[in-house]
Amino acid sequence: MSGGEVDAFVGNVASTSYWIRKLNLNNLKVAAPVSKEKQSLHFAIRNDWPELVSIIEKGLDSITVEEEEAIRQKWTSIKVDNNQSLMIVLRISAALFVIIIIGALWNMMLKRKVRQQTSQILRSAHYDQLTDLPNRFLIEDRLRERINEAKQNNSKVAMLSIDIDEFKKINDSYGHSAGDQVLKQVAERLGTTLTEGDTLGRLSGDQFLIIISHFNDVSDLASTTSSVLEQFRAAFQIDAGLYTLSASIGISIFPFDGDTSDELLKNADSATHVAKEFSNGSYAFYTKERKEKVSRQIELEQALRAALDKNEMYLVYQAKIDAQSKQVIGFEALLRWHSEHLGQVSPAEFIPVAERNGMIIPIGEFVIQQSLAALVELKAHYNARCTMLINISPVQFNSPSLIDVLSDTVSSSGIDYSSVEIEITEGVLMSSQSNTDFILNKITELGMKLAMDDFGQGYSSLSSLRKFSFNTLKIDREFINELPFYESDCKLVSAIILMAHGLDMKVVAEGVESQEQSDFLLECGCDSIQGWLYEKAEKLSTLLKHK
Repeated sequence: MSGGEVDAFVGNVASTSYWIRKLNLNNLKVAAPVSKEKQSLHFAIRNDWPELVSIIEKGLDSITVEEEEAIRQKWTSIKVDNNQSLMIVLRISAALFVIIIIGALWNMMLKRKVRQQTSQILRSAHYDQLTDLPNRFLIEDRLRERINEAKQNNSKVAMLSIDIDEFKKINDSYGHSAGDQVLKQVAERLGTTLTEGDTLGRLSGDQFLIIISHFNDVSDLASTTSSVLEQFRAAFQIDAGLYTLSASIGISIFPFDGDTSDELLKNADSATHVAKEFSNGSYAFYTKERKEKVSRQIELEQALRAALDKNEMYLVYQAKIDAQSKQVIGFEALLRWHSEHLGQVSPAEFIPVAERNGMIIPIGEFVIQQSLAALVELKAHYNARCTMLINISPVQFNSPSLIDVLSDTVSSSGIDYSSVEIEITEGVLMSSQSNTDFILNKITELGMKLAMDDFGQGYSSLSSLRKFSFNTLKIDREFINELPFYESDCKLVSAIILMAHGLDMKVVAEGVESQEQSDFLLECGCDSIQGWLYEKAEKLSTLLKHK
């Protein structure tokens, strides 16, 4: 038509307008409806042949209604000439119906699967996968709800933070699967202690939380907490057998110990640390003073981890003086720490922290290496027979690497094993570790000497002193301070020296600060002394400047 090959187009309004726009037939003109009776019929003609309008109108007007229906049936309806064609149509229709049904069912299945996955995702976000208890996210949300309710009702809310004591030993000894078995059993047992309105959750690792919203006073909480601790009395079943555990619990209370969920959680956790310091299997209520102590412990622990890398640790050396000749015959290595942020920190404060977090192992190795390197220079400067006394922590003493570190360091320094004295406390002898005897014997087999520190403060057995061939016994400064004025102290010190000599041991007196003390010890037969009377502890560089 647009090319001049078609003179006119007949159709309804929609089709006529569509094709004119579709084919961009600008040379066509759309005429009005053919007649009122045939409103559905329109036609288009070439613009350059207007006479066609009247011709087509006359032709269309001459079509009867019956003829129009016959034309529509011919061009728009489906014809089926035989039964075979009818079957094909029916099959196609049935197939289409089945496809529609399958599509609808598939769509329903997809929607159901999406709902299930959404539900699983939401549950994973709110519940612990191992124990199926509320996780940190949900427990904090529940705690906020309880706090808001308590504010409205002028009531209280308690938070119990439950930490399993020494849980790491299970994972280290039996594997994480055993640890998971224990955690599931703990969750089940703790669930039996809950009352209406309580919420039990697992925060992380071996830490569980209980929210208690119905209690009258602290005695109610103490009773509930005791019931929780009671759940740990019975042994736990793991694949390797039965395993006994305990737990420590910290308690914080709204509104006394915090107004928000974060404060209550943090303060309950702080109280848990305090409970662990008391003893395993105990509980503690949060107090501000305890929080300050725990905060200090956390500060120390964080700073301690970087102390070696920052070269903040250093050694000073306390000279050991021969009681008769007053000559230097050895040194004791003493660890010191000057923190960039905390200043000078006492060993009495940071050593227990290092023992708890495991940092005592690398720190102890640092002491061994530095002190034996210093001994080489001190021998050359003072006396070739000088010895070095090295304190070994009970935790470090049971380290599998201790013997190798000692042996390798002594060998590489070129000094004799007999120049090294390993000083231990009575706590090592009281240890339940099975390898204590082996390590003590190995030290003496290598040729190093054993010294017992702070004798008289603990419960060391005299048979242990003889069994392990201790070479030196150190009398604690507590028994030296009042010499020679307290008769009881004088008798005790004299008896210790006499006993030690009877066991072929040398005696060192610590904390000698007066001439009267020195004279009395010499009179009792003490072999050597340490204290400010003769030499105070100094850095190596200072000691090398004087004789």
